[in-house]
Amino acid sequence: MIMKKVFVLNSNCVAIISCLSMICFTTIVYSQEDQDDPKRNKLSIAITHTLVPEAIDETGDKKWLSLASWGLDYDRYFNSGWGIGLHSDIVIENFQYERGDVIKERKRPLALALVVTRKLGEHFTVLGGGGLEVSSGEETLGLIRIGADYGWELPKDWEVSLSLMTDLKINAYNAFVFGFGIGKKF
Repeated sequence: MIMKKVFVLNSNCVAIISCLSMICFTTIVYSQEDQDDPKRNKLSIAITHTLVPEAIDETGDKKWLSLASWGLDYDRYFNSGWGIGLHSDIVIENFQYERGDVIKERKRPLALALVVTRKLGEHFTVLGGGGLEVSSGEETLGLIRIGADYGWELPKDWEVSLSLMTDLKINAYNAFVFGFGIGKKF
């Protein structure tokens, strides 16, 4: 018997994705107002830690786990303040979490999120968006990502940054991600 895994969006997911899409399209329409920087793309890699409050340790006890992870982000800025990006991160460890009375396992989950970014000042950026988390042999989870980033520009269009994000996994677990990244504008 072959079973197919189906990802179904509930009404909250559809509403959030619709709102984010409207923000993205509005941003694109108004993007021609500010053309001060010709380098509008940024690619970043980050070393991160993912904190899972609902995790189950090897003894079966519920506790916060800090899991090693990596991030890879691409951002496209339409003007000096607004942009969209595709942000991904992978937890490089397997872990278990509790969902009701059931213990679920995640095997090196990969999160992909489409986000809207807004620069507030010279160094501070906030972001929000949604996407999916996939795990080998496990169910695909919807996620909502909210975060902040503080970056310092370096010569030749390089940037280092600290970031803090939360991923709210729909009908599953939540995670907090803290990281250090380096990026290049082009």
